[in-house]
Amino acid sequence: MTHLPVDAFRMLISFHYFKKADVKALSEYCTINGVQPDLFADSGAYSAWSQGAEININDYADWINVNKKYLGVYCNLDVVDNAEETETNQTILENQGLSPLPVWHIRSAKKVFEGLCEKYNYIAIGGMVGTPWRKLMPSLIWAFKHSIEKNVVLHGLGLTAIFPVHNTPFFSVDSSSFGAGFRFGRCPVWDIEQSKRVGVDLGNKKQVVDRRKAIASLGYDPKRFLNRDVTRQELAGIAGLSAALEEQHVRKKIGPVALHQRNGDKPYTNFNSNVGVKIFLADGTVPNLTATCDGLRNYKDGK
Repeated sequence: MTHLPVDAFRMLISFHYFKKADVKALSEYCTINGVQPDLFADSGAYSAWSQGAEININDYADWINVNKKYLGVYCNLDVVDNAEETETNQTILENQGLSPLPVWHIRSAKKVFEGLCEKYNYIAIGGMVGTPWRKLMPSLIWAFKHSIEKNVVLHGLGLTAIFPVHNTPFFSVDSSSFGAGFRFGRCPVWDIEQSKRVGVDLGNKKQVVDRRKAIASLGYDPKRFLNRDVTRQELAGIAGLSAALEEQHVRKKIGPVALHQRNGDKPYTNFNSNVGVKIFLADGTVPNLTATCDGLRNYKDGK
């Protein structure tokens, strides 16, 4: 049986990219050792906004209802830097019998966040993409202080910066940066001995030599990195495995971050475990996510 460094494979799928995908088949493929994956569903509002597209909230609601049994959580349809419209969408979805994860944008008023903490036990923080982590930290520290007082846990939407993930008690985060390997030829590798994430550019002799032990510990031949004959699918798998090992490290460093049920079922959650941190891997294609899953399925402790 495959040894998993985490309790389940985790991935983020957005309605913007996956509205026509077979979520059931994806969930079944990414079931490992009989454990279904933790799926974080997002509207894809930021991606749609950046591409000049719009998301119809009723279509999003229909998609959630069709796939809800496979989802660990599903996000509200947030509107970039517009707290009022974001709240309206939360209400629309709730009036349809859904219980989405509310979203607070980090540049929105603090009173909005405080209000959400009174109603929900789990809140997503958005609006962080493209902002240097040093600028994020003051607002994040404030949000954590208030949320901890209220027994609320947080999700970091699109949080790619290493420092906040390793030094703040997020319950969950998602990031698409793991995909740099199969998009740009640079693979994030978790160095087990040094307990840190390192980057390896394919064909870069110095990097491959310096990080050969880290590559080998994941079960891959460093020479293949040097010769540039690592496949796209393998790069996805290595990146996914590295993210899982990083999650394991952060959990040990931060300690348990528990999601406590209160106020009924708000928001809806169905995770394999209610203990964080959880790192969800975000990508816009099914093949990349299934290849990433294979990296976990084939993990043998580097032996």
